[in-house]
Amino acid sequence: MTKAMLPSNMNSLKYMKAEDLYKCIKNNHKTVYNLKAYSLYDATSTIDIEKDEPIYVIDVRGSDFIGGHIKGCINIPYKDLRTMNTETGNYDNIDDFINKYLKDKTNVNVLFHCAMSQQRGPSAALLISRLLQEPKYKDFIEKSNVNIMVLYKGFINWQQEYGNDSEVTEDYNKYIWG
Repeated sequence: MTKAMLPSNMNSLKYMKAEDLYKCIKNNHKTVYNLKAYSLYDATSTIDIEKDEPIYVIDVRGSDFIGGHIKGCINIPYKDLRTMNTETGNYDNIDDFINKYLKDKTNVNVLFHCAMSQQRGPSAALLISRLLQEPKYKDFIEKSNVNIMVLYKGFINWQQEYGNDSEVTEDYNKYIWG
């Protein structure tokens, strides 16, 4: 895996294509060989991802989660993700996610998406990335390699391509999305 740099703004986000995620899910939520994440703004900027690294798909849709989702995804609505605990100043939902899925792992890939991956998905990816750059996660980031990515064109594109494939899409309702 290319040593990833955590994105710090929208232009530095990397995107994964639906067809690549499809292959990863078919590979038991592990990356497939020769996988790359791409920048929308710099064609020469990619992340090389090695084979068989875990990939976590984070669906940040809220009420629009109904009618189908990517198999094995973790649904954390964006409004819940960005809620700060006013007493502690922490983002408890993000801390819980990091501690449950990322801590004590190396070479981890996290893919965010919403309906179209234009606002909530990229914003969630940046929020997590920025929090991972805080001092409390310094040791974790130094020993781990975490790729933060966004699903290109989001769930709307995904369901058009793979909505009817029950091996990769769960609870799909074509009448909602069709």
